[in-house]
Amino acid sequence: MKRLSGTIEEKIIMMLREAGWYSGRKVNIDEVTDYFGRFGIELSVKAKDFIAEHYKIKEYWYFDKTGTNGGHDFEFILFPYPKSYCTDVKDFMYDDMAGELESVEYKAVKACDKNICMIGQIGYCYPASVWIGESGKLFCTHEYDEEVLMFDDVIDLIEHEIAGHEPDTVFMEGV
Repeated sequence: MKRLSGTIEEKIIMMLREAGWYSGRKVNIDEVTDYFGRFGIELSVKAKDFIAEHYKIKEYWYFDKTGTNGGHDFEFILFPYPKSYCTDVKDFMYDDMAGELESVEYKAVKACDKNICMIGQIGYCYPASVWIGESGKLFCTHEYDEEVLMFDDVIDLIEHEIAGHEPDTVFMEGV
């Protein structure tokens, strides 16, 4: 378990580092580009950069705030999902097997940027579906809300997702 301190932004950076991220991190994403390619999805340069920096960091974070009852589960899961999930990126982007009927979320996010693609789920309790556009902006949709949220970077996104649950400690599991 890692103790966190500082501003919320500093705590988020500490959590990301604990998960295996560091500034300038670049990992091989051939399996990711192959995965998206199987669905005919071309990743933008910004999408590839984001994935190379964040792919295969620890996926499950448990954080706590001193004086609260229990911890909070937080997910940082990028595609491809494990095969056991039986869910693919097209399941979020399209409402039919042929990939012709765009999902409501996909249509809403496509109105915000070019070359939009869902890259995974990030968040607390009910994680956001995270999309990235050609601009490099991150867009989030939630099952419980029709609004599309936009963030400049993953730190802003995480800060929004954990609002009201500022952590003091974190424990990581996963990749």
